[in-house]
Amino acid sequence: MLTQAWQRAGLWTLILVLSVATITLYVDNKRTRDCQASYMVVDQEASTARAAVAEGERQAFKQVLRTIVTERDPVKRSEAINAYVEIQDKNDAIRKANPIPVVPTKCR
Repeated sequence: MLTQAWQRAGLWTLILVLSVATITLYVDNKRTRDCQASYMVVDQEASTARAAVAEGERQAFKQVLRTIVTERDPVKRSEAINAYVEIQDKNDAIRKANPIPVVPTKCR
C-alpha cells in the first residue's frame, strides 16, 4: 500500500498531466478554428467577386445576342461583339485577382 505522501504526489501528477493536455487541446482547437474561419472569409470574398463578374457577363452576352438578331448593320454587330470581348477580358483579370482558394489541409 502506498503512503499518504505518494498518493498525494500521484494525484498532483495526474492533475498536472490532465491540465497540460487540456490546455494543449484548447490551443490547437482555437488555432484550427481561426484557420478555418480565415479560409471561409477569403472563399466568400472570392466567390462574391466571381459571381458578380458572371452576372455582368451574362447580361452582356444577352445584349450581344439581341444586337446580332435585331441589327442589320454589320458595324453595330461587330461593335457589340468587341464590347463583349472587352468585358470578358476585364472579367478574366478580376477572376485572376480572385482565384478560388485552396482548401487548407493543415493549419499552421
